[in-house]
Amino acid sequence: MCVAGLNALCSVSGATAAVPTSTPMAPVAQLPPSLVTLEQKMSQLMLSSLRFSLRTTVSLPHGERKVGKLLRLLGADSRISGEATTKPAAANLSLGLFGQKLTLRSVKGALYLQIHKLARHDHGRPWVKLGPHGLAELVTVNGHSVKTGTGTTKPPQLEPQLAEPRFAALTKLLNGAGEVRELGPGMVDNQPVLRFLAILEPAQLESKALESTVQSAPTSESEAPTATLEVALSSSGLPLRTVIRVDSHRAKTTLTLNIPAANFPLEIEAPPARRTISVRRLREMEETQGKRAANRGQHPRRV
Repeated sequence: MCVAGLNALCSVSGATAAVPTSTPMAPVAQLPPSLVTLEQKMSQLMLSSLRFSLRTTVSLPHGERKVGKLLRLLGADSRISGEATTKPAAANLSLGLFGQKLTLRSVKGALYLQIHKLARHDHGRPWVKLGPHGLAELVTVNGHSVKTGTGTTKPPQLEPQLAEPRFAALTKLLNGAGEVRELGPGMVDNQPVLRFLAILEPAQLESKALESTVQSAPTSESEAPTATLEVALSSSGLPLRTVIRVDSHRAKTTLTLNIPAANFPLEIEAPPARRTISVRRLREMEETQGKRAANRGQHPRRV
């Protein structure tokens, strides 16, 4: 499984997760009639575009501050925002990683990464066109690229799978819950909603189907983590807010997914070729910069 906060990038980087060992699942709950109706509407939603934000937070005991700092560095306390179109399939994603702001764009099966400071070094070209291994192509060990997985011919997916129309991953979680109850009406972004709470088995959050959306907190074999899902659905069936909480008794992980807008005018185009370089060109620039730094007796800096 990918680290929380990095999870939205797993599917585009080619990362895969091991299937967890089978565990006894609680009996599946009977869904409230109002949820059954809204699930039907959700499965029939025709969305041309949507906007989303994803917030992941991890709370640790005071005695584990060093671990907490490491998790925050790795993106365990992060905000991701983006927008996507369905036809054609395209998406923009903005996030912070290792203190850097990153922008990813997926258009017509191609994935692009914007590195803002790159433009200063390469004639105003801030975009890097990535290959089938996505962000993994930028990782090197001893000068060699590290590529995980076998790649894919499918267009890379940037939006979290819980936000992917027609919300099959969310429906699967709700339908497989051990208990589901209606919490009553509420408001999200000034829109009336019906709210539901589902009690999940943590194993439901460890499947490959959710590897790009959910990562539970670290646990040990002696712990019995608990997981809940709260969803707020509009009258059309659109899940305006989904909150997943995992309590492992060592850490509490909360993931909040908001979909504030849908079916608005949106066109996402590939970056202009004149402002785009390849991963190979990026490597050549880094090698050149490294040689110059070595000649000056300095430590090379990555572009």
